[in-house]
Amino acid sequence: MNGESTYKPNFTAVDAEQISESKVELKKNKKLNENTDFAFSPSEVSLIQNKRHKLRIFDPEGIYTFKHIEIGYFQSFIHTISLLISLFLIIGFYYLVITGAQQFITGIGRVSDLNVLDKLCMAFIALYGFFKIKKIFNTKVTNFDKRYQIALCANSLNRIVLNYLKLIFFFLAIVLPIRQVQYPEKTVSAALNIFENGVFADSVSIITWFISIIIVVKAFTYCGKGEVK
Repeated sequence: MNGESTYKPNFTAVDAEQISESKVELKKNKKLNENTDFAFSPSEVSLIQNKRHKLRIFDPEGIYTFKHIEIGYFQSFIHTISLLISLFLIIGFYYLVITGAQQFITGIGRVSDLNVLDKLCMAFIALYGFFKIKKIFNTKVTNFDKRYQIALCANSLNRIVLNYLKLIFFFLAIVLPIRQVQYPEKTVSAALNIFENGVFADSVSIITWFISIIIVVKAFTYCGKGEVK
């Protein structure tokens, strides 16, 4: 017993230079693993390129998401044509709704069947759409503003037309089987005239206008996002 411990320290001296080299090696391995994790295969790169440059007709979200990608002149031409067609269809549809609701009553003249709800909803859709389209052309997003603005405006209006067609087909899919059961002897036109009047028509009208407003608002969601001129 001379005052020295009988237990020897259980550690190995490590050179500081070895520790430094180990840290550098770990950093290199970590960087290599990160690069390996985010490496894209040729097929994935091709898919991304196709997504970036694809022709979009009913996709306002896609137009806004890839707003930094320049839109070609051919695509801009297609967007312009589809914009004019959709604008014509939307205006023509509401013109038919307004004129179709007018009836001639002897001694009174022409009377419209449109109620207050119909007029308010149509006014809201017209004003909201005009405001959003105007906002598109007053917002700077890219260096090729005009082509982007036409593309976003066209895709928004095309989306409205597409969703309206879906809504019409959905309505017909419900009404036609009911007509087949309740009015088998009547023509489709006569049966639809029956459904267009009465409590059923009023209930469907409220639901239809509610869905129509949602369609228009969602279609114009990305319009006006950016830097106002």
